[in-house]
Amino acid sequence: MSKIELTVAVSTKTTNDNFMNKLTGEGNTVATAFGAVEGGKRTFYMFTDQANAVGIKAEIELDSFDQVKRDYPFVDDKGVEQTAVLTYLYPKKA
Repeated sequence: MSKIELTVAVSTKTTNDNFMNKLTGEGNTVATAFGAVEGGKRTFYMFTDQANAVGIKAEIELDSFDQVKRDYPFVDDKGVEQTAVLTYLYPKKA
C-alpha cells in the first residue's frame, strides 16, 4: 500500500457546489548505495463535498484512488505559454 501524508494548501468552492482542494506532500525517499534520494514535493487535486481548512494534514492511501493527469495551459509572468500537468485524485472504480 502506498500511503502519503498530504496537507491542504487551498480549498476553494466551485460553481458545482463542491470544493477543489490542492493537497501537497513530500515524495518518498529511496535509500541507495550512493545515499538517500528524495522524491521531492508532490501535489494533488481532490474534489470534496466540504471545505477544508488550510494546513490540515491527513494520511491518504494513494492505492484507493485513480490518479488522473490533465494538462493545464497558462501564460507565465514573462508572457510565455506553458503547460502544467495537474494530478487529480478520484476514488477507484470497482
